[in-house]
Amino acid sequence: FGGAYGTRYVHAHDPLQLQGYGAVVVAAAAAASSGLHPAYVDVEDSHFEDAAGGSGAALAVLGGYRTSVALRRMTMSRGRAESAGGGVFVGGYLDELRIEDSVVSDNAAAQTQTNVTGPVGGVCLAGGASRVRLARSALERNAAAVGGALAAGWVDSFEAANTSLSHNTAAVVL
Repeated sequence: FGGAYGTRYVHAHDPLQLQGYGAVVVAAAAAASSGLHPAYVDVEDSHFEDAAGGSGAALAVLGGYRTSVALRRMTMSRGRAESAGGGVFVGGYLDELRIEDSVVSDNAAAQTQTNVTGPVGGVCLAGGASRVRLARSALERNAAAVGGALAAGWVDSFEAANTSLSHNTAAVVL
């Protein structure tokens, strides 16, 4: 399901698990889907380097209704995904994604399919989000066929302040 260098997990009845995930896997869906309590995933003061996996080489969040993800003061570099999210993959809907004081760089996704849930170099929000906020961060030199830096199925609100989106080989897709 998850491993330091991306364990491959195959389960014929669940397409979300066909390609495995990367270094850290967080299953937030159960808590959030109950509707009783929101789920929060916070990653702070951390460094992910040279991770590999199917989706979300460094971090995979299997989100659900009322899930929020915050990445603060972290570095995520040189991740390699077979499918989507060389850095981060979020499966499911998010209330909010916040990336603050962080660097997501030199990540890549290998496949060449061209839909938004496909190859995304830096951050892939497969189900979309109500709000995406980037502050004092850099998403640089990420490579993929779609969304070199960031891609989402849809986003209601997108904000970027004091953030660099440079040298990515595909455009930001929202």
